[in-house]
Amino acid sequence: MAHAWFLFNGNGTGDGSADPANYSLSRMQPDYAHGTELGAIYAEIQFVSGRLRPYIPTELHNEISIAKLIQKPSSNVLLKNT
Repeated sequence: MAHAWFLFNGNGTGDGSADPANYSLSRMQPDYAHGTELGAIYAEIQFVSGRLRPYIPTELHNEISIAKLIQKPSSNVLLKNT
């Protein structure tokens, strides 16, 4: 399956990081410096209601949570400054 970078738009209830609707496809890897807020994820592409959205399995959501907790990006999660 194809993968791509998705920008987190911060919509939704709670932190919203597990909801594919809270992301938009990026044409390239974002150039985020180390930060404290979720900026983007690298994920498998899926179609949801005719839109390209990330597939966020439990493993990726855990990776997002850990990156935010320790404020350190990973290979699939980028953090940005607010």
